[in-house]
Amino acid sequence: MLSRVAAVKAHRTHNRRRVTGSSGGRREGRESEPQRPSMSRHLFYSAVPLLLLFVVMMCCCGCEAASADGSSGEGKAVDPFHGTKPAPYEWHEMTGSEAAADSLRVPSLAEVAGGVFAVAEAQCSERDGACGHAAIATTHIETDGGGSKAISAMDAGVSLVELVDAASGTIRTRERMQPTTIVSGDSVYMALGDYEKKTSGDEAADADGWRLLLTRGTLTEDGGQKKIMWGDIRAVDPVAIGLTQFLKRVIGGGGSGVVTKNGYLVLPMQAVEKDGRSVVLSMRFNIRMEAWELSSGTTGINCKEPSIANLEGNLILITSCAAGYYEVFRSIDSGISWDMSGRPITRVWGNSYGRKGYGVRCGLTTVTIEGREVLLVTTPVYLEEKKGRGRLHLWVTDGARVHDAGPISDAADDAAAGSLLYSSGGGLISLYENKSEGSYGLVAVHVTTQLERIETVVKRWQELDEALRTCRPTATIDPVRRGMCIRSILTDGLVGYLSGLLAGSEWMDEYLCVNATVHGTVRGFSNGVTFEGPGAGAGWPVARSGQNQPYHFLHKRFTLVVMAVIHDEPKKRTPIPLIRVVMDDNDRTVLFGVFYTHDGRWMTVIHGGGRQILSSGWDPEKPCQVVLRHDTGHWDLYINARAAYLGTYKGSLLQTNSISHIQFHGESGEVAESSHLSLFNARLYNRRLNSKHMRWLMVGEAGPKYDDGSSYSASASEEGSRGDSSMPASASEEGSGGDSSMPASASEEGSRGDSSMPASASEEGSRGDSSMPASASEEGSRGDSSMPASASEEGSGGDSSMPASASEEGSRGDSSMPASASEEGSRGDSSMPASASEEGSGGDSSMPASASEEGSGGDSSNSESSSQKESEEVSFVHENVSWVLLLLLGLWVFAALY
Repeated sequence: MLSRVAAVKAHRTHNRRRVTGSSGGRREGRESEPQRPSMSRHLFYSAVPLLLLFVVMMCCCGCEAASADGSSGEGKAVDPFHGTKPAPYEWHEMTGSEAAADSLRVPSLAEVAGGVFAVAEAQCSERDGACGHAAIATTHIETDGGGSKAISAMDAGVSLVELVDAASGTIRTRERMQPTTIVSGDSVYMALGDYEKKTSGDEAADADGWRLLLTRGTLTEDGGQKKIMWGDIRAVDPVAIGLTQFLKRVIGGGGSGVVTKNGYLVLPMQAVEKDGRSVVLSMRFNIRMEAWELSSGTTGINCKEPSIANLEGNLILITSCAAGYYEVFRSIDSGISWDMSGRPITRVWGNSYGRKGYGVRCGLTTVTIEGREVLLVTTPVYLEEKKGRGRLHLWVTDGARVHDAGPISDAADDAAAGSLLYSSGGGLISLYENKSEGSYGLVAVHVTTQLERIETVVKRWQELDEALRTCRPTATIDPVRRGMCIRSILTDGLVGYLSGLLAGSEWMDEYLCVNATVHGTVRGFSNGVTFEGPGAGAGWPVARSGQNQPYHFLHKRFTLVVMAVIHDEPKKRTPIPLIRVVMDDNDRTVLFGVFYTHDGRWMTVIHGGGRQILSSGWDPEKPCQVVLRHDTGHWDLYINARAAYLGTYKGSLLQTNSISHIQFHGESGEVAESSHLSLFNARLYNRRLNSKHMRWLMVGEAGPKYDDGSSYSASASEEGSRGDSSMPASASEEGSGGDSSMPASASEEGSRGDSSMPASASEEGSRGDSSMPASASEEGSRGDSSMPASASEEGSGGDSSMPASASEEGSRGDSSMPASASEEGSRGDSSMPASASEEGSGGDSSMPASASEEGSGGDSSNSESSSQKESEEVSFVHENVSWVLLLLLGLWVFAALY
């Protein structure tokens, strides 16, 4: 068969093309003339189906290649026994007096052929000073019931099997087996450890005699009762999975593994290094090589008891560590490598009341709510007065925000390790260990109330993100009427938002995560609160010391954005606090503080670094945006999107203590001058925003919306060079409507609604905000044209949602900003002193390319970014091969016709 090129050449040789002249007549091309390629209509119509067939074949090949590379195949059953060797063991069912196990540990849940089963390790009583054996326990769990059910090893519905030598019948396992399950097709596979003294020629055991076994279970029915029948037992060859000389005792991590969207089977694993340290790793079944392989390196030194789950195409691993908390890791390559990209939620959960020592395995699974994948986590919460007894709590997180849905275990239980399963029927089941008088049983709980609460919370996250991202009403939130925005607000990394919701002494977080506590004379309004008199203020316990710290990321980096209006000038020379970052030590040390003075200046205080009066100033009754940014000891302060301070904390306080809370204005019990201050739209981000982000936020900020119907409106003559020139007058003339889905305090915002908002507020052109006051819109040669109306058309992830003009800032910066603001260097503002640009590893996320493309998980390592890009490039090629081929087909048709 001729190739396409050969066919064209052959056709050119034997055919002369007729060409149409300007008169419309046709003439034969002369022999000496250059001949244009010709194709008869018959040949053309014959070639088109062949070309289409070729395109389809290439697309299919591309899909097959993608499947081989792991880009498809979700749900496809594989045979994990490939690459393993037969083990000379068999299962022996324990009955009568043999079933002497009195504890059930290491629980996991598996859904097999529509049935949900609990799998655990059965541990025996002490026999003559030594444990007789360990076994495997399984039992069926009804999914159509409710409430909780206690499970003991002696229950009639519990099946116990032990591992015995096939030849002699002697019991094999006298150590912990650490069963770890995973479902593939209609079978459940279980990895477990086995220990015996190493013999010569035994290649399946490591240097200390540990071997890793794999067995398969299938669903059977006995007298109408569903059971798991365990069958073949195989040894996983350490050489095949790349077991190194630095590891020993490589066994399952317990709990359940996962099947990735590209078809890999991944198990959580743990091992011991030769120096005695516990480490965590993973093992996956490579569907191309048809063999098991360990991850390329260990993860989590001095960590154990890992749990694993899928989240948005990646793997999340949570493990208990000796330092007293759970570390969180992420893998973008189906478990081959792990990194710390789970930083925003790492170290959130503590292992004990005092966050000391190892903890237990957490329950972990993924659910999709309103089209959004979120993680569900169960961990015991310990109360000091309970003498170490744990109450199992259910948490939900999207990888950034964390919400405690409350306890799911009985108050009388002492809960420990757990497992979670979201069944195909839509029910959430929790299985956890319950300690009682030295032994352990299991408790299965059908979680309903807390799951409903979680659905409400995630829907709130979704709707609030959408409302802020577009600055348009959703089903339950009208961000413009509530004074949350006048344009798009950045939501990537936004984890906390204090606006106008007051309930008693609680200043409610709009994201339903961590509330602030107010004290003194405090009055709420539509989008904020007003503090009046001595001691009035609010404390936001974002990282208060305790077992669990939802905002633990503050110790590393964060950005706090607050809108403020100072109503009265202080009568005395004593600086008045606006924002303070307070430590958890006995002295409640202020690590960093922002103050305002009687002469209209701003002042900063940094622990061990003294105070500094800034050149930036404030005006009474004039809203200003205050941005406090922390990145590994570097502190930045921006006023109205202009850099006002940059400094570095060089002390050791962060190494010995933790941040406790953010204090707004006064603190309860403080003797302070009477003052009058309003704060509104306080937003906390789990990452370091750059100056472009802040200018974007500045354009989107709304003014205060007071309940008496008044609102701030800056005239053109009031706009000073250091004021809030980017705040449109119309932003402050908005009515109040409130959110009907919020409590009464939030919805009773006033009676005049949104009628006071001029039409121009919603008629933004492509060059900025037409409602901006004259002096604000005439700042420079192009005003605010760098922020087009498309700012409200923010994408769903990363910084790609930033308007093009904001993210593609050239060397001249934003002409609506002063020179010092727009002439940024690789790290910060070039208008800052030399020390201003000498930051540490945090760098500036405003740097181009990868530096500015932070995900919601915070800053990623270079290796993670590189592997992520490589993965995306491969995915791009596979997904777009058909389009490339269709383009080639179009070119072929064009050449044939013309």
